[in-house]
Amino acid sequence: IEYFMFAPRFVLMANQEVYKINITLNIYKIVEAIVEIILLIYKQNYALILIFTICIRFFAYFMANRKVYKKFPWLKTINPPETYNFDTKGISAIVSIKVVGAVNDNTDILLISSFLTPMAVTIYSSYNYIVKFLNDIVIQIGNGTVASFGNVIYGKDSKDKEINVFEKINTFFLFAATFFFIALLFSIDKFVILWIGKESLMSKVGLISMLVIMYISIVLKPFTMVRDSIGLFKEFKKVAIFEAVINALLSFVFILKFKKLEVVLYATIIARLLTTMWYYPKYIYKNIFNISILNYLKKNLLNIFSIVIFSFIIAFINKYVLVTNYFNWFLYSLVFCIILLLFLILMYYLFDNSFRELIKDFKEMIFKRKE
Repeated sequence: IEYFMFAPRFVLMANQEVYKINITLNIYKIVEAIVEIILLIYKQNYALILIFTICIRFFAYFMANRKVYKKFPWLKTINPPETYNFDTKGISAIVSIKVVGAVNDNTDILLISSFLTPMAVTIYSSYNYIVKFLNDIVIQIGNGTVASFGNVIYGKDSKDKEINVFEKINTFFLFAATFFFIALLFSIDKFVILWIGKESLMSKVGLISMLVIMYISIVLKPFTMVRDSIGLFKEFKKVAIFEAVINALLSFVFILKFKKLEVVLYATIIARLLTTMWYYPKYIYKNIFNISILNYLKKNLLNIFSIVIFSFIIAFINKYVLVTNYFNWFLYSLVFCIILLLFLILMYYLFDNSFRELIKDFKEMIFKRKE
């Protein structure tokens, strides 16, 4: 639905006025979230959730486009030119990447719905909803910087300036991915018990697998941002298709053989590690910025170290933390997240120059607003 109804919003994007429809879209997102939560609480079939989601999104995009047409009435009357000089290969690459993305996003739930029990669907949907909600928040922040980064790439700034801006954006997403991974590892099980019940808990291996998928999605965002900013769709078309094919085949084989929810998540991780997880960073660093990927790998190793350390801490703390209501859950989670945030800030500040520059930029922005 979004692909068929997105065209009018290109005008707002080009005019840097997307904020004018963001309120409308966000209101419908809240409605969609509330409806999904209600349906999940009552353990409804995922197909019913999809039907409600499709209807809500249709009305959201319809109302957003209505505002666009009201501001730019000439969109309804403009006569199309007789001839087009489109780069059909470029367009097919964009469509391929978008379709592949849609396939990847829905492969897991479709197979789980088809081959496993309704309880497995409820467990997956409950966890995936929370993880996806936080993942989307981070991704939306990235989407807001695509146009700005494109201006840096196509502007008159030096190559060093481009690299500096990219590294700061990259650092932010690495930081966010690590924070949300550890925070969810600590808090999500307790929330699910309060929300749906202990019988809806996912296995620890399954939870970690889902968080790994989220981590990969977030840390790859700066690279997809570069792809979208400078139109590298043809360059990444094949690797995107390979990822979708590997994911679909492995997921199908694994779920038929093992009949477990977790194996579908394993397939997704394997597919991404074999394709986009290494190819995107390698291509961008080598062909766009012409610098070594070594620093990026060091940052990821630092993140993995933090995740491992906090995993042991969480395993120890959870033996003594008793959550009986939402207030207790919120209080424990808040205290833990504050401690985690301070630790990550200190670690990144000590070991990551780009993070120190980010902090400096943030301070300057705050002081300018006060003035």
